[in-house]
Amino acid sequence: MAVPEGQAIPKVVEIFPAHPGELSEVKESVREDYVSAQALEKAQTKAQQLADALQKQAKKDLRQAARALGLSAQTTEPLTRQENVPGIGKVQDLGAKVFTMPIGEAGGPLSMTGGQIIYQVDSRVIPKDEDLEMQQEAIRQKLLEEKRKWVFEVFQSHWLL
Repeated sequence: MAVPEGQAIPKVVEIFPAHPGELSEVKESVREDYVSAQALEKAQTKAQQLADALQKQAKKDLRQAARALGLSAQTTEPLTRQENVPGIGKVQDLGAKVFTMPIGEAGGPLSMTGGQIIYQVDSRVIPKDEDLEMQQEAIRQKLLEEKRKWVFEVFQSHWLL
């Protein structure tokens, strides 16, 4: 085993047989697990309440429904499929549906890295042709590199047979 000063050889000093943990050994871990489970359950309940409240609204105003339940609503800048929602996770994790939903429609609840979320599409920015033209060469190079990698992997797999 490598250590900063060179090599070290580990030595077994004592072996403890498997046994159920004493309360003093696992108390804090069990408490943390319980608190986490309760927090998750509460978040799921609140998210479902928010989703139900949104369904009952005629205009589907996420901010108003969240405020009524004592929750917070955040607005992001327009996002692409590859971006991350700050504090939540990847946009892709919301699913493909988010990119085809009508404006004003809400989705969720979803379990994400940042917790339970309900989302609403406020606007949709149509990509400009100029942006595509600017990125066209980079996209072409990326696709070419992926194709080269795939061809090399196929070559390598047949070579090793």
